[in-house]
Amino acid sequence: MEGGFVVSKNKDLMKRVAFMRNFGHNGPYEYSEVGINGKNSELHAAVGLVNLKYIDQIIKRRKMIFELYRTKLSNILLFNQKWNNLASNNFSYYPVLFNSEKDLEKCQTVLVDEFIYGRRYFKPSLETIYNLIGENTYCKNSNLVSNKIFCLPFYYELPEDKIEKVCQILTKLIY
Repeated sequence: MEGGFVVSKNKDLMKRVAFMRNFGHNGPYEYSEVGINGKNSELHAAVGLVNLKYIDQIIKRRKMIFELYRTKLSNILLFNQKWNNLASNNFSYYPVLFNSEKDLEKCQTVLVDEFIYGRRYFKPSLETIYNLIGENTYCKNSNLVSNKIFCLPFYYELPEDKIEKVCQILTKLIY
């Protein structure tokens, strides 16, 4: 449900537009510049409004996936996000923090070998992107987290056997 286009004979401009529409990504772990995800349209809004009647069912299913991950991974050495008791959760992601980037990369490789795809979020740490702030700055904690955080596969129709497989792999590699 995404669409639109930009046309230009200027190859440099088209390359820049391509980076911008992809959050500024220049590959999976590099940024070329500040980017956006400005793909929402009236059609997207209409689909969203139609699906609002399913929101309770969607959140219930996503909560079940979240709880299944949490239960199955409770005995291994991964840091799970803690929630404030006064906050609510929409169960959009299941991020885990590995002890090291090496552990994360090893796990990601094994998952990909099984055709299971999670995603590294917040990498690189935004302050490392020189042209975002105009000077080099180093944020120790941000870098530590960005190198070790990984979001496990998480979507409404994610089958329980796939969650089980993810948890088995993590348990085998981390425990």
